[in-house]
Amino acid sequence: MLLQQGKIWHTKFKHNGETIKRTTGQTNKKEAEKVAREIRKSFLKELVKSKLEKSAQYTFGAALVKWIETDAPQSMLSHARNTLIHLEHVPLVDIIPAAHDMKAEMAKRLAEPTVNRRLSVVQTVLNKAYKEWEWLDRPLGDKIKKFSEKGTEREFYLEPDQFEELLRSIEHQEVRKFICIAAHTGLRRSELYNLRPENFKAPYIILPNKTKSKKARTVPLIEELHDTLTLPWDCSLNQIRYWFEKARKKMGIEYIRVHDLRHCFASWIASNPEIPLTTLRDLLGHSSLAVTSKYAHLRGQHFEAV
Repeated sequence: MLLQQGKIWHTKFKHNGETIKRTTGQTNKKEAEKVAREIRKSFLKELVKSKLEKSAQYTFGAALVKWIETDAPQSMLSHARNTLIHLEHVPLVDIIPAAHDMKAEMAKRLAEPTVNRRLSVVQTVLNKAYKEWEWLDRPLGDKIKKFSEKGTEREFYLEPDQFEELLRSIEHQEVRKFICIAAHTGLRRSELYNLRPENFKAPYIILPNKTKSKKARTVPLIEELHDTLTLPWDCSLNQIRYWFEKARKKMGIEYIRVHDLRHCFASWIASNPEIPLTTLRDLLGHSSLAVTSKYAHLRGQHFEAV
């Protein structure tokens, strides 16, 4: 709107609740209206320029740290760490092409669902930078293109002789024990790592109902490993990750994850036609037999709930 003070016209408008007032320097109202339009246009340009300059100051690394310090779930920290290797110093305003370069590079050695989880980290950080922190002046999260996950379910596992070679490649004794028991029980990493002495009543590992499946279950441990299971573990999760990754790199199987030891156990059990899939379901703590049925092909059947 235009306001006249004395003979001079002024323009007045609001931005984010703040009143902005500028003089047009004009005494003629029509000329003042022209100048007022240019003032508002110039103000908008400077505002956009300022926001872009501010956004360029924020890197993906800084945004990732802020997310981790506020509400990043524990389950995504490993994926967050792996995105940092590629994107740490990239300004948020330049993140889209850099993220897609990361996607292409990761796809050379990782399963697509794994790459998608890392892209989800980027999406989450970008959404928070725009919606919550005002580090971006426009939404960028929806511009991150993930792989279609239809038909890309990850099922990597080792044959027994490959697994024995992996064990020999792990130099840390306690980590070697952890990996060995993980493959012979099918327990999730967190389930196994959080075991306490009271959870082992030979020959059974007794899991409470605080696990992922929310169901208590009992898993037998072969007699040869009874003396191996000494709880609590004398190693950290970081040590497990470090020595496992070092061993798999030595073998040239960097696509294998600790979680794939669960697939190893399942594949070994499923290959024995005398063991019902319902038993495998209960050992793995699956919510339904339909989930377990993905291993049925290992005994030459499409699906058989025996």
